[in-house]
Amino acid sequence: MANLGPDAPRKVTETVLATRLKNAQEVGEIADLARAGMIAAEVHDAAVTLLGEQHQLTASALQLVGLVLPSDMVRERLELNLARFRGEFGLEHRNTHAAANVLNNQYLELGLTDEALAVLQEVLEPWRDRPRLTMPAFATAEALARAYLAAGRAAEAITTLEQVVQDATHVFGAESRTTLMTMSMLADAYEAAERSDEALKVREHVCATGRRVLGIDHPFALICASQLGVTLIKHGQTEEAATLLRETHALASQVLGERHWTTEFAQKWLTVIQHD
Repeated sequence: MANLGPDAPRKVTETVLATRLKNAQEVGEIADLARAGMIAAEVHDAAVTLLGEQHQLTASALQLVGLVLPSDMVRERLELNLARFRGEFGLEHRNTHAAANVLNNQYLELGLTDEALAVLQEVLEPWRDRPRLTMPAFATAEALARAYLAAGRAAEAITTLEQVVQDATHVFGAESRTTLMTMSMLADAYEAAERSDEALKVREHVCATGRRVLGIDHPFALICASQLGVTLIKHGQTEEAATLLRETHALASQVLGERHWTTEFAQKWLTVIQHD
């Protein structure tokens, strides 16, 4: 991608990378899978650097890489990407964190939880003894917690998330959506550790705060209400759960539609209650 760089207009970058990715797809259609994979990998590398890990082109390029290249080759490329970004930018840069998160996802898909944990722990090392004050660090810490949960290490996930909640509260505020989303993850970890009382307390706080700050019909508030309903069921409070889930299902149907996953999630758990 010699004609692109950090100073190129974003729209130009998106157009060039989209055209190159389409070229990779066309090459793949004529069965030259190795070349298609290499082109898609180049697009992915450039997209991570210039557009960010969350951009649709980044995800599309990585998806194509995974379709046309063997998993071992994909893993090797992602490992090389991380090593390159670590050398160019250092452990604290967003590009390094983006590469680490993509590699972490690949490791988890392959069932390599130890490797997933190791790569995330490495890029978080600079924050071992100080607050995580950047969004890449927050995202990586949350990914580390998810990897701990995937490995069945709920206690370490809880320790990680409790610190992230503390940092997020300091940086974004106690009622920010970022903080509330992390607290929701913490409730998941408490449930995985069978600490149901703490999970319920956190769910109630997140739901009440989300509804008050965002409104009861906000998509995030609806998700939080559904999650609280499930936790209430697990806590044996089925009547309270049914009331909350019925209200949430009605609101979600109006705001998001009958086929939205939040609406279907609430309906699923209402059905569970009715069958018990």
